[in-house]
Amino acid sequence: MVLLFSSIINYTKKSLRPHGLGDFSVRGVFLQPLFLAWFCFTAFTFYSGSKGVILTDTMMFMVFLIATIIAGPYVFKAQGGIGHLLENLMNNPNIPENLLDYHGNIPGAGATDVFGAVMYAVTMGIIWFITVSVSPWQAGRNMMAKSEHVTFRAGAIAAACTVIFLMYLNLQSVTVLNLNPGMEDPQRVLIWAAFHVMPKLVGTLMLAGIMAAGLSSASTFLSVIGFSITSDIVFVEFKSEKQQLFVSRVIMLILGAISLLLAYTGIGSVRIVTYFASTIIAASWGVSAIGSVVSKKLSATGARWSMIAGFVGFIVTKCLVGFHVGLFATVFINFLDPFFIGIYLSLFFAILGSKLHPVTEEEKAYREKLLILPESEKVIKDYKIDKVFGYLLIAAGIAVTLFLLFGWALPYNGII
Repeated sequence: MVLLFSSIINYTKKSLRPHGLGDFSVRGVFLQPLFLAWFCFTAFTFYSGSKGVILTDTMMFMVFLIATIIAGPYVFKAQGGIGHLLENLMNNPNIPENLLDYHGNIPGAGATDVFGAVMYAVTMGIIWFITVSVSPWQAGRNMMAKSEHVTFRAGAIAAACTVIFLMYLNLQSVTVLNLNPGMEDPQRVLIWAAFHVMPKLVGTLMLAGIMAAGLSSASTFLSVIGFSITSDIVFVEFKSEKQQLFVSRVIMLILGAISLLLAYTGIGSVRIVTYFASTIIAASWGVSAIGSVVSKKLSATGARWSMIAGFVGFIVTKCLVGFHVGLFATVFINFLDPFFIGIYLSLFFAILGSKLHPVTEEEKAYREKLLILPESEKVIKDYKIDKVFGYLLIAAGIAVTLFLLFGWALPYNGII
């Protein structure tokens, strides 16, 4: 929610300032639409719940996917065609240094050398791998699926679409460097292209897709927050589901209003806030989420201590680095990155908590019950269909690898 509101505020400030409007005027002009956006997705989440959020997610995916596919040819054509993209980037003196190298732009990764830049990429890969694996909004959707086979097939399609779609989207983003290399805020490359490169209808569709993505995420998190607090955090015996739903809505309203106020202050960039939030999720929940499935020894106490230790370990070390306290800014890097500190502490306290408070017979029986394969999942025909989706995912990975190899790596290094 903060990400969505902040992007609205920041974009409006930059758009209206050239017309002579100061920061205070910009905030005043856009306060009403901002409040309207908050009111709309809050009301929708109130009355639709998780199933309604799935509907918005599906619509967002379709709108954003179609908009990106249609917009691509216009962006590529504006700089001379996709066939000349690499050549134009290599001859463009205004692009960030080392951007096309395997390690990327070193300062952009917050590093001082190649190893640090590569470690940044590896760290973010691990973070998002864990985040997507254990995030409760993903688990909630899987629990509503018809069967495990549907979950697997949808996951295979989503993985293939993510790899191919993001590559196509990133190609459009980097293309803008040849059209407008001196952008003040590089996060707005596609918004700039929507206004200056694409036809009005296509640009409007692209902006609608971007806003749909923000609204979908906001409603998703709002739903998760309300239900998680009343179901998992606050130990209150509600008289009925109606009362629990009412309390969930009150919590959604309060936290949504707080997010609105924080966003109104214009905090941070979208990328920084997103990475920060995803890292907290991965450091806090990764060990306990995976351990609860693969380990027979992880107890409820161990899982609880693990989540607390991961959260505190990351937050404390991240603050020490961010505020440049002593030597910590140069110590907590690479394998001692705050994320890894959180993971190490999470794993340690998971083991310690489970040793001091072993798994009870009740916990053991509950885990074994969850691992029982339902009869409906044992149909051989379904597994044969699953294999087809698995092979398609492998084929998509090979195709993307070959495209990047022959379309970027080999030509860039002068091999072909």
